[in-house]
Amino acid sequence: MSSYSKGLKRPMSWALFQLLSLLAGLGSSGCVEGSNCTPADTTHSCCVKNHPHDPEACDGIEGGQGQSFRTVQSTKPPPSLPNNKPAMGGRVPLTAAAALALTDSEAFQSLQAELEKILEECTKQAEDDVNQKRLGGRKPGKADCEQVVGKKSNGTPVTQAMRWGLEKHKEARECVDLALRQLIPGHFSLEQRYRFDPATGQTGLVSKEAREGLVRQGREKELEGTLEPDVVIHTGDPLKAWAVYDFKFPCPETNPPFWRKYPQGHPYQGRTQGEMYQRALGQSPSRVTPLDGVIREPIW
Repeated sequence: MSSYSKGLKRPMSWALFQLLSLLAGLGSSGCVEGSNCTPADTTHSCCVKNHPHDPEACDGIEGGQGQSFRTVQSTKPPPSLPNNKPAMGGRVPLTAAAALALTDSEAFQSLQAELEKILEECTKQAEDDVNQKRLGGRKPGKADCEQVVGKKSNGTPVTQAMRWGLEKHKEARECVDLALRQLIPGHFSLEQRYRFDPATGQTGLVSKEAREGLVRQGREKELEGTLEPDVVIHTGDPLKAWAVYDFKFPCPETNPPFWRKYPQGHPYQGRTQGEMYQRALGQSPSRVTPLDGVIREPIW
């Protein structure tokens, strides 16, 4: 059983179960023990070395150096992915096939449903786990959510909804990370920070090290206006996004999962989080909630 499937503590949909079963058969890294690959090999050459009798199966596969793959070989019919499409020939490495599927928009769209099932399952699990831990499994009501449990440094009240939301985000992020590292390694980012210049329309990356350096130096103000979507699926370059997602944990769960609106005095005042994600990354972002799953409507 894969580390991700072990981490799921709630009943899975049949489609996701099929996907995780396939991942489990490949192992957590997808690599071949005793592989012939060296650090000098490209993904394609490594694939060819491990498929000497069927090198054409590797056609079109490109990527980073030194990746080796575990092949799926069996006399049984090839395993089915969640959309019931068989693995290509039953022998193409899952990681290579997934990486290849993200090189153009049409291929990405064929994989998108599987990726979104994972996001939905992880979001639901995070909601259930935190509710179990904090409320014995009971769903929080309006009074629970509005209870003030502290204050920020600027005096703004901190509510239970805020605290639980942070916990649920953390659990959902860890769950998604475990799954996507096995399915599309190198083609997703979690909480990647972006710096967007509305005047020029240019978007750049802010590294974790740069962010931490600014915080240590007391220069957090310089991070104002940066954007940090929860999940970005991309070509391998975080600036070339295929899809953008943000987890939303309304409290209580029947509250509308609105995009946060930037306050007066902020560089993006009057605009919403989702609107700025779209301007910076060129893709209309989706919200993911425990109750409604993936919500595509922008509702700025």
